[in-house]
Amino acid sequence: MSSGFRSNVIYKPVVYPRNVTLGNYLYFVVALTFVYETSFPRTTQIRKMYVAWHSLQACACAAVQYVLLMQFYIPTLRNSVPPQRNL
Repeated sequence: MSSGFRSNVIYKPVVYPRNVTLGNYLYFVVALTFVYETSFPRTTQIRKMYVAWHSLQACACAAVQYVLLMQFYIPTLRNSVPPQRNL
């Protein structure tokens, strides 16, 4: 990492047992992190290109899922259920 980026990082060390709070637990659940951390390094500003790139990736994944759903799953489900009039 460059030293310019490192100077913008905000880090607040927290000592046990003050690190186990309801707020930390809720952040762990909402942020969908795989590892529980008591404090996360943060920057002073939002990196717009980072947010834009990951938003574009999320939209691309949603588009691929939609295409797969329409191409494969919906026709399979329609063919697996018998028509109502034949019952």
